[in-house]
Amino acid sequence: MLVKGRDKRPTTMTDDNSVETVMARQKEINRLRLTLQEFGLDYDVLIKESPQNWAVLEAVKEAAFRLSEQIQLLSTVLISDVSQFESWLAQRVDLPLPYVRRHGHYLVAISLIVAHDLRHLLPYILPVKRRNTYGCN
Repeated sequence: MLVKGRDKRPTTMTDDNSVETVMARQKEINRLRLTLQEFGLDYDVLIKESPQNWAVLEAVKEAAFRLSEQIQLLSTVLISDVSQFESWLAQRVDLPLPYVRRHGHYLVAISLIVAHDLRHLLPYILPVKRRNTYGCN
């Protein structure tokens, strides 16, 4: 979607704040809230368990992308409690076990954003090294 008065597509998450985009983003947030509730997770997990350290945050977000690509693994984790599969999950997504223990629900929430293709939320959770791949700078 082109923004009135612009001759190119938005290149960053803040470029397009049109009414349509804001409404679409809100719709995706509501969809994410419902999806998280289905699996016993609260939307606030994105804030509560978000890593404060930038390097840890990037590692967890990258692991979330790897988890979202493994649908069977993601389904197993969603059906059960993350804590039951911590060491197994850490090994499968190549993330240190302490990160999985501390940020496991955040990892799952980010994976759901990717797996459900919530395109208006994606720029906010992209790891830096994936931004060019998804057209975000």
